[in-house]
Amino acid sequence: MIKIILHQYLAKDTYRKEIIVNIDGDVPLESLLKIIDVSLNEVGIIIVNGQWQSPKYVVKDGDTVELFPNILGG
Repeated sequence: MIKIILHQYLAKDTYRKEIIVNIDGDVPLESLLKIIDVSLNEVGIIIVNGQWQSPKYVVKDGDTVELFPNILGG
């Protein structure tokens, strides 16, 4: 089981702020994003178990993943 927390506009709907995904084995973050229908282009920061990670990181059972969107402004 992987807990995914979506921040800001990545949540899209209020019911999607937190998602639980059951997986068999280890899964690259890029594949996990496809499973939950979030584009890698939308994600600016990925935190796994409190530490910054790249999209190549392999998620393991029991991990907590937080996804923050790209931030634009000026």
